Amino acid sequence: MVIGESGRARGGFAMDAAELTAVIRLWEDQLGKIAADGRAIDEILEVFAAPGADPASAEYAAAGADSLRTLRDQNEALHRYAAGYLDKLRTARDRTAEADRAGADLGRGR
Repeated sequence: MVIGESGRARGGFAMDAAELTAVIRLWEDQLGKIAADGRAIDEILEVFAAPGADPASAEYAAAGADSLRTLRDQNEALHRYAAGYLDKLRTARDRTAEADRAGADLGRGR
């Protein structure tokens, strides 16, 4: 932990490019699972119907469909978050790799 001039604690961590690549792979796996969940939700929504023609069944189906749409919205938000985080991780990895190359070049006197 680093204490800044303001006296407040700030957290921090450091990873090399290989560690970032490993984390990126984990997040890519999660993003794939999130996308698969989204497809499953859409498939359920396509076939979701009232079990009968009576008003109670119609209300049940309407409430269930509303719940599934809310779940789909949450899944889409989670997908956007994970994709955005992956973009940031890739940028961090690329910058780290560039800095490592620059440091290695400097060390070799280039």
